[in-house]
Amino acid sequence: MRQAVLFIDAGHCHTTAFVVHYDLGVGASHPLLVISSYSSTEKSSRAGATGTLRVVDSETMLVGGRDFVALLAQKFERDVHEQKGVEITSQRAKLRLLSEAERAKKVLSANSSWSALLEELQEGLDFGAQASRDEFTQLCDAAGLLARLGEGVTDLLLRVLSSGAIHSVPIGAVELFGGSARVPAVSSTIMGAVAAIEGLCDLPEGRSLNGAESVARGAALYGASMQPGGHGR
Repeated sequence: MRQAVLFIDAGHCHTTAFVVHYDLGVGASHPLLVISSYSSTEKSSRAGATGTLRVVDSETMLVGGRDFVALLAQKFERDVHEQKGVEITSQRAKLRLLSEAERAKKVLSANSSWSALLEELQEGLDFGAQASRDEFTQLCDAAGLLARLGEGVTDLLLRVLSSGAIHSVPIGAVELFGGSARVPAVSSTIMGAVAAIEGLCDLPEGRSLNGAESVARGAALYGASMQPGGHGR
């Protein structure tokens, strides 16, 4: 069985997209682990080997969860100034706003609005913070974060498809994981970029991958592959 899968890891500091190709081959129950990237100029016999799993290509976008949190925290600071006429000067208050922004990001991933009362944010200052999912999406769009994500995914897919690295094997699935992948604007931007590529418009959005578990299993497979005669099985 041959298949290529697009994985998107939307993490805290950056987002990485990578295409993985695997070929179980005839009689193989598990793919071998091949820790390497494919070069379109490399005429490697391994490119057509069976029973292998390899990373075809990858793209890293410098957009992560901390960027989305920072946008919300900056919004809250502006709201304080507009509503109370006060500038946030205390580092403690700034850190508290960042903490609330992180909480707001998580809540807005599943709900259309969020609000919280921050008592004594600064000396003598109580502040009612609030945000909606639409506002959050507009902030991300205006800052160019969504555009950078979409461009990165598009560049990767076009590069992989034009290089012939996966031959006639289609990209059959998209797997999203990482904390920021739960943000609706992020997932819709990524899936929109995928759907815009000819032949990939009907790919389903998968969320079955456990990122932490995958790291542990991957480390175990890599360790096994380093043993004499080991094949990462």
